Amino acid sequence: TINHVDRKREIKVEASPTDVEVDLPPILAQIRDEVLPGILAQVRGVTASFEGQSRDQLKMMNSMRSSFPVALLGMFVLVVLVFRSYAQAGMIFSLIPIGVLGAIWGHGIQGIQINMLSFVGMLALSGIIINDAIIFIDQINRNLRQGQKVFDAVQSAGVSRLRPILLTTITTSLGLAPLILETSRQAQFLIPMAVSVAYGLAFGTLILLIILPSAFMAF
Repeated sequence: TINHVDRKREIKVEASPTDVEVDLPPILAQIRDEVLPGILAQVRGVTASFEGQSRDQLKMMNSMRSSFPVALLGMFVLVVLVFRSYAQAGMIFSLIPIGVLGAIWGHGIQGIQINMLSFVGMLALSGIIINDAIIFIDQINRNLRQGQKVFDAVQSAGVSRLRPILLTTITTSLGLAPLILETSRQAQFLIPMAVSVAYGLAFGTLILLIILPSAFMAF
């Protein structure tokens, strides 16, 4: 058959990896950088485009580039309105890069390539870390309104909020563990997202319990 797309003759080449654990981005990059230039140099009037999953990932990436900053800005405005403090909102949002760093390390530990779903997991991770930080800061502010000194307010808030923050982290990470350890082909697409949330939350929570009270004391 002779197929046409946009009035141009089309030849479609499809392939699936023989190893379900292999990462597709390096393979696609090798095809794009090493294979295609040699082929296209031998013919005229021929162009190549990546479709299917590659095209969907590119569209998703472009969408997230515009939506992710808007989501962060919306959350920042809400936190500022609740606490009426730019400093406290800044302390809360400064924890997001730490959680993302934990997610990146998690991919290295698991030997997984960072892909589009990894960034989706990092977006969800940001919301969870912000929630934990809000719980901590809110309790500190309540203690201050009750007349406690700053050090006492921070210390008592750390003691009272330690259990719920740790329980949130542990239950979420353990709940995602079966998916991370799954070996079926269907689960391979979701594992990067689970790794981002589980490792980023575990690492981010430990740092949160140290940096957040210290930063509050410094301010």
